[in-house]
Amino acid sequence: MQEDVKILDDVVVTGYATINRGSYVGAVTQLRAEDIQVAGEATVDQMLQGWVPGMSVINKTGKVGGTPKIRVRGTSTLLGNQEPLWVVDGVIQSDPFPIPDDASPLSSEMDELRETAGNAISWLNPNDIETITVLKDASATAIYGTQATNGVIVITTKKAKGEGLNISYNGSLSVGQKPSYRLYDMMNSQEYMRFSQELWEDRNSYNQRVLNVGYAGLLKRYQAKEITREQFEAEFHKMEHTNTDWFDLLFRNAVSHNHNLSISGNGDKLSSRFSVGANRTLGEANGNDLFSLTANSNNTFRLNERLILTLQLNGSYRQTNNFAYGVSPYSYAMNTTRAIPLRENNEYFYYEKSGSMSYSIADKYSYKYNIQNEIDNTGTKTDASVLQAALNINYKFLKKFEFQGGVSYSLASNKIKSWATEYSNYIANIRGYDTGEVIANSAEELASVLPFGGLLQSKLVY
Repeated sequence: MQEDVKILDDVVVTGYATINRGSYVGAVTQLRAEDIQVAGEATVDQMLQGWVPGMSVINKTGKVGGTPKIRVRGTSTLLGNQEPLWVVDGVIQSDPFPIPDDASPLSSEMDELRETAGNAISWLNPNDIETITVLKDASATAIYGTQATNGVIVITTKKAKGEGLNISYNGSLSVGQKPSYRLYDMMNSQEYMRFSQELWEDRNSYNQRVLNVGYAGLLKRYQAKEITREQFEAEFHKMEHTNTDWFDLLFRNAVSHNHNLSISGNGDKLSSRFSVGANRTLGEANGNDLFSLTANSNNTFRLNERLILTLQLNGSYRQTNNFAYGVSPYSYAMNTTRAIPLRENNEYFYYEKSGSMSYSIADKYSYKYNIQNEIDNTGTKTDASVLQAALNINYKFLKKFEFQGGVSYSLASNKIKSWATEYSNYIANIRGYDTGEVIANSAEELASVLPFGGLLQSKLVY
C-alpha cells in the first residue's frame, strides 16, 4: 500500500470518516502541518493563528506555556465553555482541566489555572501532525452532536511512509529579541518628572491620598517639612536621571530549541512509526520557561485483505514555570515610572504600593513593593502528563461496505502549585503589615489573619 499525498486536496477528514470533498457541503478549512509550523512554538494551537478564516487565536498572557483562547465560531456572551472540540485520529480529546458547571467563566482563579494547565491537545507534538481540518458550521454538529457547537478541529497524525526502515531527525533553535523601550513611545524619567511637576502646578492639589513614591511622594515629604528645599531639588534631579530600563532588567532574549527523532518501517503486514520529541523554551520574561517530552507510536496491522487494525500509543510530560498572584513583568514595565530604581546601594529598592486595608494597623493601606522581590518570592509550577491508547478496527465485509470502529483510553493529570512566601507583597496585604514591621506576640500580630508564614496552593486534577 502506497499513500498518494495528492488525495488530501480532494477529501475532507471529519474524524469519523474521509469524505469526498465534492460531496461535503459544510464550511471546512484544511491545512498541512508543515505549512504552519513556526520556530519556537511548542504547541499546534499557537501555530494556527492567522491561518483559518473566521477563527481567532488569542494569547492574552504572552507567556511561554500559556494557553491561547481559540474561537472557531465567534464569541458568545452566554455562560459555558466556548472552546472548540479537538479530535485526533478519530479520538475526541477531553479537556485536561474542565470548568465545573457552577463556575463562572469570568472567574479569575479559573482563568489563571487554565492559562498554565494547557488545553486538550497540549500533549501533541506538532512534528507528529500530518493534516489539520477545521469544521466551522452546523454540519459538524450533525456528526459530533452538541459538543461540536463551538466548531471542531480534526487532526491526523503521521504514519509510516516509504519502504523499508526510515530514520529521521530534525531540530531547531530560535532566539527572540527581548522587548525594548525603543519599540514604544513612552516617557523617560526626566519627561515623567517634568510632566508630574506641570501637573501639580496646574492643579495645585491631589484628590486622593498620596504615597511616598515619584514626584507626588517627594512633594509630600517637602510639604510635611521632612526634607529641605535643597534636599527636594537634589532628590528631584536624582530621580529625573535614574531612567531605569525595566525591560532590560526583567526580560531576556527568548531561546527555544526542539529535537525530534522518528523511526518508521513499512511492510506488507505491518507499518509502524515511532517518534520522540523534546522542547526547551526560555520565555522572554525572567522566570517563565517550559520543558516538554513527547512520545508517539502508530502501528498498522494488516491481518488479511479484509481486516486492518491500528494501534496508537501516546505519552507526554510538560513542565511550566510561571508567575502568580498578579505578577506581570510586561504590564509592570509598561506602566511603572522609570524614575524609581530596581536596586539602590546593591539592595532592592522598595516603595509604597496601595493594597488592602490592614486589620492590625489603623489607617494602613500600603505595603512595600519591589517587582524583582515579588518574582523571587511568588510563582506557579505546572506538571502535566498524558497517556493515551487507541485501537481502531477496519473490516471490509462486502465489496462496497466496511465496518469502522475503535476504542480509546486516556489518563491525564495536572499538578498545579502556586506559592507566595512571607517576604512577598501579596502576603503582606493578607497579613496587614510588612515583614518585621511589628513586634512578635504584639497586639498587631495577634490581630492578623496570617501573622507568620506564606501561602501554598496545590491542585491535582485528573
